[in-house]
Amino acid sequence: MLTVTNLNGIGFSSNAFYIAAERPCLVDVGLEAAPALHGLNDVELEFLVCTHCHHDHVGGVAELLKAQSPKVLMHRMDAARLGSVAGTGSDMFSLPAPEFRVDGSLEEGQTLDLGDVRLRVLHTPGHTPGSVSLFDDESGALFSGDTVFPGGGIGRVDLPGGSAADIKRSIGRLVVLPTESLYAGHGPVSSRDVPSQVMESLKFAEMYV
Repeated sequence: MLTVTNLNGIGFSSNAFYIAAERPCLVDVGLEAAPALHGLNDVELEFLVCTHCHHDHVGGVAELLKAQSPKVLMHRMDAARLGSVAGTGSDMFSLPAPEFRVDGSLEEGQTLDLGDVRLRVLHTPGHTPGSVSLFDDESGALFSGDTVFPGGGIGRVDLPGGSAADIKRSIGRLVVLPTESLYAGHGPVSSRDVPSQVMESLKFAEMYV
């Protein structure tokens, strides 16, 4: 059974989803690590997944790595953007670009094995070149980063590295998944007819992006 707790999502900061698996995993951290570290209590993470490189999702990674030693995973295309103020969107927060070690690349077709949970990696570019989503085939949980949001929202494509064509293709892949619960990078978790919500995201993208 998949057990997920959101440890962040305060203000402009992204959600930080803790997956209480045999091999504990955190999906994104947020602008700062303190909320996630407080929520973890004494849990030692084995994995830290970064859905993409934007500062509101990874700003707290370096701080978290001072307290714990998880394996940091991110798509190689976004790992290459770390250290760039424009590439990470740090200029929007008037902050230095985040820099931290990345231990492995999340690539299309990989499976992240958490022991009792297995997450399928989907490369879903558009918001950034290396954006990824994770899907649990057993529970129907989708971790979408900033590709789609509840209620038919989509991630911005007007930042450096964004692509309208890519995000439409990416959402087109997500809309066919038998999703039961949506864990997006921002906003509440949603379990209400999620495929219809993702379809609304696709319609919005095709009409306005």
